[in-house]
Amino acid sequence: MAALAGVSVRRLQETFQEYVGMTPLAYLADVRLTRIHDELRLGKAGPVNVSEVAQRRGFDHLGRFANRH
Repeated sequence: MAALAGVSVRRLQETFQEYVGMTPLAYLADVRLTRIHDELRLGKAGPVNVSEVAQRRGFDHLGRFANRH
């Protein structure tokens, strides 16, 4: 993304932080957590397994997921 924007990675991160109020990685984690929460809350497919939903949404390390959750 930085190359496409013609800026350094650091500048992209700084600008993202200024505009959005968090780092790109924090934003991505927040989006993932929101999607996990929505999926668990809606439970469309019947009973759901939190670990499976978290892993499907990109949280491979469940201990880190638990800390963010």
